[in-house]
Amino acid sequence: MNLPPPTFSSCLKRLATERRQCPDLVLSPLQYNPSTQRVEWVLTIPPTGPFITPLNLQIGYESSYPFSAPYLRFLDPIPFHPNIHSSGSMSNLMVEAWSPLLTVQRIYDNAQDILAFPLPEYPYNDAAMAAWKKTTLQQPLR
Repeated sequence: MNLPPPTFSSCLKRLATERRQCPDLVLSPLQYNPSTQRVEWVLTIPPTGPFITPLNLQIGYESSYPFSAPYLRFLDPIPFHPNIHSSGSMSNLMVEAWSPLLTVQRIYDNAQDILAFPLPEYPYNDAAMAAWKKTTLQQPLR
């Protein structure tokens, strides 16, 4: 097992606190990835919106966390979603709206919301966004 360098000490302390505050989240053990120079968790999101199976979201933290946004990427194939690229990476919503006050719980909540309710102002898959807008605009108003 690779251990993170000492520069990660404040990041790891913050993540340990976040983990204690979110005992119900399904998170893999925190691991250091020397090739990306990030510590990483895999967060399991239960079936949400149109997705009938759980999805795994990789969250990568650099040593500057919480002052820099984490890297987010779905490990499971999500072939057609307006805010998720076919590679699994999410739109820049989390990066643009990042604040050191946000936590892994907020990432979880936002990921669930985005999966169920795409955000037209943050397109990341143009074909999926066009199809979603067309379908949404054709829905009768209630």
